[in-house]
Amino acid sequence: MNIEDQLWTDNWFNYSTFYDWISHIPEYKTFVEIGVWKGHSISHLAKRLQDHDRKDVQLYAVDLFDATPSIDGIDFEGDILERNQNKIYEIYQTNVERAGVRDMIKDLKGYSWKVANQFKDNSVDFAFIDAAHDYESVKKDILAWLPKIKEGGIIAGHDYQNPGFPGVERAVKEVFKDVPISGMVLHDGWHVCWMVNKKDVI
Repeated sequence: MNIEDQLWTDNWFNYSTFYDWISHIPEYKTFVEIGVWKGHSISHLAKRLQDHDRKDVQLYAVDLFDATPSIDGIDFEGDILERNQNKIYEIYQTNVERAGVRDMIKDLKGYSWKVANQFKDNSVDFAFIDAAHDYESVKKDILAWLPKIKEGGIIAGHDYQNPGFPGVERAVKEVFKDVPISGMVLHDGWHVCWMVNKKDVI
């Protein structure tokens, strides 16, 4: 497979304005993106931080860096999986390098809820969850990463009201049932992202 043909396919990064806003928060220094796929979104965040001359930040990419055979019952066999099998990390690396932000990002390979154990509680300013989209996985990620967020930090995620992934909104609302949830970035009538400030959880 020629990865040049795959660098910009399957690109679901539709929340650049949200990342632009996040990058402007000066007190945020530790950022984690959980589920980075081909690296488009984390490259954008890194470049915005770079634009603000933020040399004091730490930016982590958490992923299995492998093709995903299915998401929430949707079978990608013969499409995304076939085109990208065993090439995801190479595609990701190429996109990050071409964006000029390779040295800003530390890759952490593994299951997202297990990688969370590598971080101390109250040590992360911003975590964005965009790994597996089924209800159980999203809930597991939220519960694993929430303790890692500092008071005043933000935990957020993708595909909040996407009709194709109902498990995301269900998990978010179940975990944060008594907490304000912000819907970020409208697209086709649904909110692309969800966001919760840790200060509202405590």
